[in-house]
Amino acid sequence: MQQRIGLAVVSVAVVAVIAVPQTSAILRILRRTKTPATFFVVGSMIPGSEGTIRKIVRQGHVIGNHTQDHSPMGDLGVAEQITQLSEQTALMEGVGGPEQRLFRPPYRSFDVSTIEMLAERDLLILEAPLLEQMNRAAGLEATGEIRGGTGFMAALEISAGVLEKDPGAPVKLAMLMRERGVLVRPLGRGVAVSPPLTMQPEQLETIGDTLVESVGLLA
Repeated sequence: MQQRIGLAVVSVAVVAVIAVPQTSAILRILRRTKTPATFFVVGSMIPGSEGTIRKIVRQGHVIGNHTQDHSPMGDLGVAEQITQLSEQTALMEGVGGPEQRLFRPPYRSFDVSTIEMLAERDLLILEAPLLEQMNRAAGLEATGEIRGGTGFMAALEISAGVLEKDPGAPVKLAMLMRERGVLVRPLGRGVAVSPPLTMQPEQLETIGDTLVESVGLLA
């Protein structure tokens, strides 16, 4: 809900639900709470949902590509992956939908071919850029290991040397990032980063900037 909690803004993502009756109720709640959302739409759900798509756009929400029929991209060949993207895009354009910049892979399944095709079409897959931003902290004295999680999640483990001197370093890192406007969760020997799916590229870059600065202050 578009409310300030500390220094963070909360937003939501809605995946593949435009063809169900509950969508109108979801849109009413989003409007009442002034909450921005991203709707990841499956192409096969677009016919018959033209009015819902127009309503989503009128309320100022973002629409993203969620393939044509919810197939796991990592299990498909290149030609089939292209079909999944292009058929959904054609249907969205055919009903006057907005240009889509975001892609959400069904079942979080994708491969190198997926990333290459998305780059050619100026589509952003959220999972890969988050890890790219996290990896900017690699090589810093306080950085141990950086890992990508399942879906839109990643974690940074603090180096053993820093933890030996300061066992409370994970909490300290989380507080340093919070003071700079990014909410993360202390988890074990480090912090977990799991931003909302509505993140834009410049916001992911802010996460990277904040992480690098905050990790640097631990050493």
